[in-house]
Amino acid sequence: MGLFDNLGGVVGNVERYVETQWQQRMVQVSVYAGLLFYLLSTGTLIETVEKTVTGLVGLKLGKDGTRALHGVIFAVFMYYGTRYILDPIVKRIHLRQVGGAEGLKNKKQVAKKPVQRKQQKPVQRKK
Repeated sequence: MGLFDNLGGVVGNVERYVETQWQQRMVQVSVYAGLLFYLLSTGTLIETVEKTVTGLVGLKLGKDGTRALHGVIFAVFMYYGTRYILDPIVKRIHLRQVGGAEGLKNKKQVAKKPVQRKQQKPVQRKK
């Protein structure tokens, strides 16, 4: 038995493990947060934001102020990015795995039973 004979089984196991972990919401958001943090934490972007704020508002933030501003920017990107980017992507991936949007459209809809209302007795008025 050679070294590469078990490689296909190992790769298949890793693929299944990653697939099952990706189903968890916490893993999805964590991966998205890591990627977003990596993109927003570049030195040139931080310097550009600091210069822009200083130029537009005339306010010198300093290192701690710039970090606080980036925390707010990160939070805003996390909220809107998760809601309008990550969720639609995950939903599309999930629909592909369960048979696609067509599979959902072809499901038979169960007819709802009509609600029967009790007939009210007419109110008799005294003469």
